[in-house]
Amino acid sequence: MSAARAKSRVVPEPSVPDDAGMTARETRILGFAIAAVVTLFAAALAFVIAGPHRIGDFHAESDFFGFYADGVKRIRSGMFEPSRYTVVGPVYEFLLTGVSWLTPNLFIGAELISALSAVAVLLLWMRLLATRGDLRLALWGGIFLATNPHLFRYAYSATNDVLAVALQAAALCALLTTRGPRGVAGAGVLVALACLTRYSAIYLLPAGWIALLAGARDPQRRVRQALLFTAGFAMLVLPWVAVSASHVEGVHFNLHHNIAYEAYARAKGIAWDDYQQHLQSNFTNLWDVVTYDPPALAAHVMSNVADHLMRDARELLGLPMALLAVLGVVMVFADRRMAWLRILMPIAVLQFLLLVPVFYSARYALALVPFHAAFAAAFVASPRWALQWGVTRRVPLKTVLAVALATMTAVASIRIEQQALADLPTEVLECATTLERLRSPGDKIIARKPHIAFFANVQGVPFPFSSNLAELATYARENSIRWLYFSWYEAQLRPEFWHLLDTTGSVPGLTVRHATPLRPAVLYEIGAHFGEAPAWFMNDTLFSVHQARARQRVDPNHHEALYTLGLFEALQRRHAAALVYLGRLAELEKREPRAWLAIGDVAIEMGDADRAEAAYRRVQTIEPDNMAARVGLGWVSLLRGREREAAAQWRPLIVSVHDDRTLARMVALFASQGDTNAAALAATTLRALPPR
Repeated sequence: MSAARAKSRVVPEPSVPDDAGMTARETRILGFAIAAVVTLFAAALAFVIAGPHRIGDFHAESDFFGFYADGVKRIRSGMFEPSRYTVVGPVYEFLLTGVSWLTPNLFIGAELISALSAVAVLLLWMRLLATRGDLRLALWGGIFLATNPHLFRYAYSATNDVLAVALQAAALCALLTTRGPRGVAGAGVLVALACLTRYSAIYLLPAGWIALLAGARDPQRRVRQALLFTAGFAMLVLPWVAVSASHVEGVHFNLHHNIAYEAYARAKGIAWDDYQQHLQSNFTNLWDVVTYDPPALAAHVMSNVADHLMRDARELLGLPMALLAVLGVVMVFADRRMAWLRILMPIAVLQFLLLVPVFYSARYALALVPFHAAFAAAFVASPRWALQWGVTRRVPLKTVLAVALATMTAVASIRIEQQALADLPTEVLECATTLERLRSPGDKIIARKPHIAFFANVQGVPFPFSSNLAELATYARENSIRWLYFSWYEAQLRPEFWHLLDTTGSVPGLTVRHATPLRPAVLYEIGAHFGEAPAWFMNDTLFSVHQARARQRVDPNHHEALYTLGLFEALQRRHAAALVYLGRLAELEKREPRAWLAIGDVAIEMGDADRAEAAYRRVQTIEPDNMAARVGLGWVSLLRGREREAAAQWRPLIVSVHDDRTLARMVALFASQGDTNAAALAATTLRALPPR
């Protein structure tokens, strides 16, 4: 056959499979799907940033308000202090400073950094999976990443977490997709940037050596690439170390406190604030942590391995997605087309082990999410074990399963985000608006978290470890502080001051400038008499009532607060109000008699015999021999005019009663019935009661 004739028989075939086994049409569809995933992810982030995320939380985002925002001010004023970066590196703060020149709202700038970083994580990992694998692998990896609730949660938060993950993704992408010397050296630079964002990214240095030494066939080329990679890393890190060492305080880190807190404090139920106050001074470096109690440290680290694995599965991924990732690891060894993913395994293990000594946090484990997503995608994208389904269209059952799991994860993610956004301390914004209007230049405010200081543009001062108003007032005077912010959060961490949430209890020297109606928070202006004890401090009943009102504002179903307030309202003869508190408590304490007893007593005071009898009978269904209920039923009989019945009910109880009102009524009742012995015994019991 001639060449011309052969050429004439060629028919264009746009659907001819490419090297990855996909037709051109499939490639276009997958490309469109990938673009749709990225677009939807970015649009959802834009919606949250523009809408409900108006303030950061009291946990991870506190660092922005209390550390990074202040660092931006320092850098912009020409102050550079390497000693500030003992827990995190300087990259995020410098980037945030650059953004501050573009937007006056630094909080929005921080949100945008996180959002753009999250989109970069998605794009970089999909590029890595597409370059080394194919578009199917990239699409499923992107879907599993985009639907992870924790990646999305921190993708709009004012933290450096997702920026660090993005830089780690960029470093891995450069390591595993580039071949030339520039690419390898650039990967080292990216690893340095990641480490100078969050020091925990140091795992990428040995990971890079593993990837390079395992990937090149020529031994000399392996060594050359490893040296180039290390040189790229050192190009940024060594100057930073040199600059830090040239300052007075030199190079030091405080990350060892996370390990010390985990092994020696949190394991014993000690809160972080208490650790800082009582234990932190014992640990000046990592060696102190190791030598403090080596057996306890080793045992706790070993137990953390299993604990972190389980929590990664349950919290970071969700059990269905974790199972899919495990199946993906099996697939990596079963399908040679996925064999290249094996290089990710030692890298993921290094990252996991680096986190084992510290307390578990899904936020800390965020950098593991892309690895899990890649392995889960390997199981779905591989043609092996497809389990075809359908008659006219052969649909892999794995695909159906993956779509279902991704949908479940996305729904769970939406619920998590809704709860996280609902828990944001928006009450701070209300108080900050008032404070910004009333503030003067140089004003300071005491608050457990620095959010209100940021939004009101005043100087925040930490809430001291004070145990009473006098100590807190001394602290305020010594530091020339004009304002005090106290909310439900401060109350939980400084329980000595619960009463400050109840503005009905006037405190000398504190003037209420704003109090929020829902989640309680109060902005106080500090005056000259602050530190003097209120008069009601000396009255145990009133003190308990103000504490209870404060607790009930935070938790409307707080049992002790409901009981205290119910008894107080009854004491003030506000019976309807008392029954509201006690009725709610009775609903909560279904197997406890105290609320029903109190309801019965209030009903007796109201003259409502039917309600009182129902309450006391309810007590007897819980505790059949409850003496207080039997005494109460005697009062019910008296209300109904059945004196003989009341005397019969009370006669066996005389010596067990310790209520002077009831005993006095017994004396009169028994005397009227001609029962002199019972009357005498009741009178003797009454006289024996201790004076009140």
